[in-house]
Amino acid sequence: MEQISLKDWLIRIFFIFLSFFMMNRLFFFSPGVAEITSSYLLYPCMKIQMFLTAPIRNFFLQQSNVQDLHTRIDDLVDQNDTLRAEVIALRTTIDFENRSQEARSFEKKYDVADKKLVQIMMKSFDDLGHICWIDAGLQHGVQLNMIAVYKNNIVGRVIHVDALHSKVAFITDKRCKVAISCAQTKTVGVYQGNNSFRSTLEFVPHYEKLMVGDMLISTGQGLVYPQGFAIGSIIDFNVHDVAYHVTIQPLINLEQLDYFYLIAA
Repeated sequence: MEQISLKDWLIRIFFIFLSFFMMNRLFFFSPGVAEITSSYLLYPCMKIQMFLTAPIRNFFLQQSNVQDLHTRIDDLVDQNDTLRAEVIALRTTIDFENRSQEARSFEKKYDVADKKLVQIMMKSFDDLGHICWIDAGLQHGVQLNMIAVYKNNIVGRVIHVDALHSKVAFITDKRCKVAISCAQTKTVGVYQGNNSFRSTLEFVPHYEKLMVGDMLISTGQGLVYPQGFAIGSIIDFNVHDVAYHVTIQPLINLEQLDYFYLIAA
């Protein structure tokens, strides 16, 4: 019989133990010394990895959240600006309707074709003139010498026209002269602006009859101002030589006027 050496026995014993070990692992697994040892070695590494990577992960997550918040804030700001613009447009429309309502009531009382409702952009009342600038010009059909009217009152005349805006001389401006007739006494004369809110009535002989509070109505003579509109009322008069010195006050507060109609003379 062949003699088995010690080395061969050791190899066979090793493989037998290895077989039992593999079968134990396959069918009866339980942590051994190697697994326990590796777990103790791996745990600190995992803790260190978590300690090092968690702040970085949180930082990038926070950056992403901040970016999302900034994007959302920008969207909300845009929406707010859009809504604010819509509110401003609605309020402007309501304000226009409310402030121009009195001017629109003129339309029911005096039907004039091709009348144009315009807005006053700027006014000037000084010794050089009583004028205003309106938001309509040649491109809107405004023509020289068109008459500004408000609630059946003549309030001015167009004296200059540009493409987009025009200049209007108020009835109190020294360039405005209107042939009138007193509503009650029927006395006639010429209304004369003088760059103040106390205009005069000229060419009234001393023998004519006048009344304080009487209203001046345009006669249409002179081919500039139309007939049948109010100009102002008499607040005072006295005789000077052979004619009256008559003080006239407009019926409309021109300083508070915001809108009026333009009509062809």
